[in-house]
Amino acid sequence: EVKTFLATCGNPLLGHLLDPKEIKKSLHEIDKNSDGEISLEEWDAIVEKALDEKLKKLRAERAKREAAERAEEEALTQKFLAMARKIFEMIDKDYSGTITKEEMVDAVENDNEIVDFLQNSGNLIFKQLLHPKRLEKALADLDTDSDGEISTQEWVE
Repeated sequence: EVKTFLATCGNPLLGHLLDPKEIKKSLHEIDKNSDGEISLEEWDAIVEKALDEKLKKLRAERAKREAAERAEEEALTQKFLAMARKIFEMIDKDYSGTITKEEMVDAVENDNEIVDFLQNSGNLIFKQLLHPKRLEKALADLDTDSDGEISTQEWVE
């Protein structure tokens, strides 16, 4: 248990206490007052330094994981928005920049790619577009300016 602690505590001076070639040098560096003994205060100081080093390493690893997670979320967001825009363009048959109820009905009745996206988007309103009984409400929910058409901005919000 002591050997494991010294080997993994994060402070090379403590780890070197396990190495016969390095033990004298390490003891000398730990013994700050050079009295030939390691006092409790000297021991606590080196252990606190080891703990600080371990915590810094842990924080750095956590920050790296969080950065990777943020990058993954950003990539997923960009991919999802790109697909949502592509689907919008596929539904917008007249290239008006808006989707009408007729275009939406035609899309969900005749285009499997659009249906697949709507089903798997994770967006409840998009899923409701697939159900005739819920279509009107879903369109109204998407049509935030109540002009009777869904704009690109309304679609991706």
